[in-house]
Amino acid sequence: TVYQYTLSIPWDLSTIVYSNKYLFIGNQATTAYGISFSIIGSEMYILGVDTDTIYQYTLPETPIPPPKKEASRTGIYSFKTLS
Repeated sequence: TVYQYTLSIPWDLSTIVYSNKYLFIGNQATTAYGISFSIIGSEMYILGVDTDTIYQYTLPETPIPPPKKEASRTGIYSFKTLS
């Protein structure tokens, strides 16, 4: 399950509030290994470990604002299992 939170100030985690909304993904990926969003925030991608599949979800809410700073990095990455 992916839970939705709202930030009253974009990118400021001290303003986080649970939105009482969630997306159940258990039918697609019972073990999620990674999560990512499209640049404008209208699409969410979840990697299912048990299926070796990347699932794409279109988000119904207004897209998130872009980050204040952009960064890129190359190399080997690891992900934490979502609990």
